[in-house]
Amino acid sequence: MDRWTPNGSCFMEAATNQAIDSTLNVKDVLTIEGKWNLDFLKNNLPLNIVNQVVALPEPRDTDGPDVVGWRGTNTHHFTIQSAYELQRGNIPQMEGDWKMIWNWKGPHRIQTFMWDWCFKNLNNEDYGVQKEGWKTIFMVACWHMWTWHNKAIFDEDFRQPADPIQVILKMAKDIDGYEHHHFTRGRHRLETIFIRWKCPNEGWIKLNCDGAHKKSMDLAGCGGLLRDSDGRWIQGYTQKIGTCDSLHAEMWGMYAGMELARRKGITHLIVESDSKLLIDMVTGRCNLNGATPIMIRRIQELINMNWQTQFQHTWREGNRSADWLANHSLMQDSFDFITLETPPIDLQNSLFADISGVSMPRTEIGEK
Repeated sequence: MDRWTPNGSCFMEAATNQAIDSTLNVKDVLTIEGKWNLDFLKNNLPLNIVNQVVALPEPRDTDGPDVVGWRGTNTHHFTIQSAYELQRGNIPQMEGDWKMIWNWKGPHRIQTFMWDWCFKNLNNEDYGVQKEGWKTIFMVACWHMWTWHNKAIFDEDFRQPADPIQVILKMAKDIDGYEHHHFTRGRHRLETIFIRWKCPNEGWIKLNCDGAHKKSMDLAGCGGLLRDSDGRWIQGYTQKIGTCDSLHAEMWGMYAGMELARRKGITHLIVESDSKLLIDMVTGRCNLNGATPIMIRRIQELINMNWQTQFQHTWREGNRSADWLANHSLMQDSFDFITLETPPIDLQNSLFADISGVSMPRTEIGEK
């Protein structure tokens, strides 16, 4: 079931016309060519809803029957984390490595105690995150409780402090007051790697594709380009998609570029993207845990046609020409797929840097 509107409501609640045919099916709002009927959509729905609809791939008979999908993730697969986020709404997340508690291997009753302590104390105005760091408080509290417990058993003269909370908070404050870099300095080092675009081997064509999403505009688009083994421009493309997340914009960019390459009769294609998740999804290296998204299935259908394809991941620095085209697509007046026989003037410097082997620095965090 498609989530057509931001709150998941049906079209009838968002329609701009009072009278609308309630028997309409999705196929009734497609053109003869199988594209979305924009005139009908714009005449009957608000623009923000139209932008969401046109970002969905037009349905085809080959897509198979409709299936129910989970709206909490962009892959429509259920996860406990997404269910929790839907339930909690827009409450800001707390800092901290919660997986450490969740994955802690120890007695269940101690794990339950830790969760109970976190739940009761992290937002407490007196002892929670508003004052000293909760990580330090928790560590000091556990240490003191263990120490006092042992002393109560083995030391007959031991007397628990009259105000144990203040003892814990004071020690936590002393620890947090110490210069943090004395503990962390020297554990990691920054590495600078240099990324550049590489020409494909002779006889192969390289497709660089990308998607762009601008939250301020509530719009997404895609773009890409085809180049030969000498780095020469063959053809480029841009398309404003509508309203969707960045992953689906990446999917559109890859699908549109592969379809363009197929129409041009290319038989050996290297597809390069800076989305490792997308590369893993289309090549089967990512476990999708359920129904495969329509756009991924359509990309896989193109892969299975009579041609040779390879998929490569690159960093954004090596995909800057496709990134420029994807961002440029957001300026289009229409949702049409636009092909570019010659590169735009503003893109030529980036193309020259690619073909000249210019490397761009990228900083990575490494272990010493």
